[in-house]
Amino acid sequence: MSSPADADNVATRLDALRDRLGHLAAALDVFADGALVVVRHCAPDGPPPVLLDAAARRILVDAARESGFTHIALELARPTGEDAAQIDADVRRPESGR
Repeated sequence: MSSPADADNVATRLDALRDRLGHLAAALDVFADGALVVVRHCAPDGPPPVLLDAAARRILVDAARESGFTHIALELARPTGEDAAQIDADVRRPESGR
């Protein structure tokens, strides 16, 4: 069970990750759940160019590791059609919406 201190630690690590990502963070939706950080492209349509670039993915992985995360999930494409609503409903989101 998570404690408030654990949540503060995750928030601190998430802030550190966003700082490390610098300009890349503006194009991404980054949130965390414990030791897992999830990275999605912000735009609802179109390809996620930042996440399709191998060098950018390496930067993301290195920054996540340096920020204390042990796992990273990269959403390379948004689901579409009937499955999109169900998939989105299955993903636990942080309370802040970010």
